[in-house]
Amino acid sequence: MLEAFKTHITPAQSMLLFTKPKVPKKNWTEHFVYLVAVAEVSGGTAEYMVLNNIVQYASEDLRVVLMAKIDAHRTHYLQQAEQLAHFAQAWESGTKKLLPKAVSNVVRESRFRETRRCHECGEIGHLREMCQNRSKKVAKDQLNFTLAISDHGIGINDHWILDSGSSLHLCSDKSWLEDAQDAHGFCIHPNVQELNISKVGNFTLRVSAAGETKSVQLTEVYFAVGLAHTLISFGKLDAKG
Repeated sequence: MLEAFKTHITPAQSMLLFTKPKVPKKNWTEHFVYLVAVAEVSGGTAEYMVLNNIVQYASEDLRVVLMAKIDAHRTHYLQQAEQLAHFAQAWESGTKKLLPKAVSNVVRESRFRETRRCHECGEIGHLREMCQNRSKKVAKDQLNFTLAISDHGIGINDHWILDSGSSLHLCSDKSWLEDAQDAHGFCIHPNVQELNISKVGNFTLRVSAAGETKSVQLTEVYFAVGLAHTLISFGKLDAKG
């Protein structure tokens, strides 16, 4: 009986609803529930549009943070969208300083303009995982490498993190940079602390990939004063294909 009253909408109607920003009088939790309802009447393949709407149609400052928090490896779009909606609500409520460290796994550009380009459609402003034109075909051979040692002989106690939440390559020691130049700006540490950026340069790593050892040069690596670990941005690697 319930099936008889079930509502369906066309793909065109679905796209129109998913490209509208949140109504100001609604909070992010209410907006998430609304988007889930739209996804249900649009068909099961529209769940990724819920996540896309929350990220793409947030305010400019919040959008940068949400884009940095997207985990490209997760395919449970509704679960990730719900978590980002809660984060957005806390952010807009002025409680971001009270958030636990684990929930703020964000590295954000401030004075550096967003330059990440979608490797699927070529447009700036989103990554391939969030592209509406992305093919449903999943590549069989995914990028998979293990960091070895650098050409500078960094010790095994140094911490390297391949971070899907970082929008920048960040270095904890300016002496590791090649062709270093002065830079001015700041980034947001996972504990929501602002760290000053003073240098930018290149860095060469030797990595083990598919049983072979190769040299990989990271460009636009920034030195952040007080950074505990060196972060390699998965998003920047993915943007290079």
